[in-house]
Amino acid sequence: MNPQIGPVSCVLWFNPLIESGWMGRNDTYAARQMMSISFLTPILGTDQHPAGALAMPADQTTSPADIPLMTVIRRGLSRRCPNCGKGAVLSGYLTRVPACGSCGEDLSHISADDGPAWATLIVVGHVLAPFLIILGRDERIPVWVAIAALAAMMLAGVWWCLPRFKGLFIALIWRTGATGEDVFAHPAADDAESHNRRNG
Repeated sequence: MNPQIGPVSCVLWFNPLIESGWMGRNDTYAARQMMSISFLTPILGTDQHPAGALAMPADQTTSPADIPLMTVIRRGLSRRCPNCGKGAVLSGYLTRVPACGSCGEDLSHISADDGPAWATLIVVGHVLAPFLIILGRDERIPVWVAIAALAAMMLAGVWWCLPRFKGLFIALIWRTGATGEDVFAHPAADDAESHNRRNG
């Protein structure tokens, strides 16, 4: 902060804006931090402010609903963390990581189940359908060549699509919170949990 701006001037500048509600939540937080730092400057000196004084508090982290849906879809198709877009969500070919290695976002509660396989079947099947008709109707192409070509295209399509669709489903489940844990919980598990709570 400019050393010529003292505590009184900070209060005169920022306090009316804060009290009137004109400033947003993030702006209000930053303004209050600047006011507090201005009071600490004469005591600590200009180069001894507390570390991270202008950092946002921990309760203002980005929630899934704050990230645009298309951004989440793009990150999912690239097999990246839906929260930060940097860390990988898959280890190896299809193994989901328990948490993002970059931002630490917990992914252990997300299970894509059969969704990636279903989406891969839909896409690869529709892509191969025209080739199946062409190769099956052309009598000049030997049957074994047609089968080998279709099998190779099918394997290549599945190999490319399956991990990307798994990343997409993980990202969408993370974005919507549709893990199904509460909705499809077994009644016996609920009874056992309530029994444990009653018995301490």
